[in-house]
Amino acid sequence: MLRKAMLFCVLILFIPALVLGELIDNGDGTVMDTGTGLMWVNSADVMTSELDWEGANLAAEALVFPVPIPPDETSPKYYEDWRLPSIKELASIMDYSKSNPAMNTTFFKNVKATYWSSTSYIGDTTDKTLAWYVNTADGSVTTKKKSEKCYVIAVRGGQNQLVTGNGYVTSPTIASNWYAKGVIPIMWTPGKDIKGDVKISLSKDMGKTFPEVIAAGTSNDGVYMWTPTEACENCAIQISAADGTTAGSTIQGPFSIGEGGSGVNGDYNGNDKLDLGDGVGILKELTE
Repeated sequence: MLRKAMLFCVLILFIPALVLGELIDNGDGTVMDTGTGLMWVNSADVMTSELDWEGANLAAEALVFPVPIPPDETSPKYYEDWRLPSIKELASIMDYSKSNPAMNTTFFKNVKATYWSSTSYIGDTTDKTLAWYVNTADGSVTTKKKSEKCYVIAVRGGQNQLVTGNGYVTSPTIASNWYAKGVIPIMWTPGKDIKGDVKISLSKDMGKTFPEVIAAGTSNDGVYMWTPTEACENCAIQISAADGTTAGSTIQGPFSIGEGGSGVNGDYNGNDKLDLGDGVGILKELTE
């Protein structure tokens, strides 16, 4: 119980800022930001229309974007979990050393003047008609009415907080680094749409497929201690209902698991268990 309480407190008391990391052109029309672990569509040519806020959310979630076909496969592969970014995520790809646009045009093509975020303006308590968007001329963020129009840039990785009823994974965080044979705390806020036990599954291809089962049926109490046995560069986990229903499921990733390792992830005082003495080490592991 002490271990659970300590881990929970570490996670809720520290909300890391998203920063622009190294950008990598994946060669398939997408860009990976290594600082956040998020994958972006790299060109406005993919989604060309200005839309109102609701339309932008629907368009991003409906996007099916192709990736190269591996040599040993005959059918095309697609990413189908695109979404509209939060304002924090959107601001993370602004490059404030540049202007007109304040984005790295080596990686982002045909940049449009404005992009919607999925984030509603929380000060708008009466009719909730405002949402945040970014002006790419200088990277500034402001609000406008949801009935007005902006362009759409889609992102994948992390979780879509607009989907009510789903759970929300707080550990492992996106872009976090772990080690095989050490304990990884899987922690989540249970969603109301899952009534019984949950199934936890593992993807090694950044969420395209989830062939490996971490736990076939575990209590939906928000914590599961997992000891991975193998390394994985582009891991993601899915938490879904153990009975096979799809309502309430959520995906978190990518994160990485390195080779080797022994003992416990975050066991910085060397006593082979997680306790309060490891709090600083666990905080570092979850946020670096």
